Amino acid sequence: MVDFDPQNRDENVDYYVGKLGELVKKFGGVSAAAMKSDAKQGSLAL
Repeated sequence: MVDFDPQNRDENVDYYVGKLGELVKKFGGVSAAAMKSDAKQGSLAL
């Protein structure tokens, strides 16, 4: 087991930034569509 070394981090920042960019492109329109549908959606009567 290797101890954490903050001076020599073992993460690939560019990879994860790219993945986040892909997710934003994939799901970016979902929140805008949800806000439009929420305005049209009525409430449930229980």
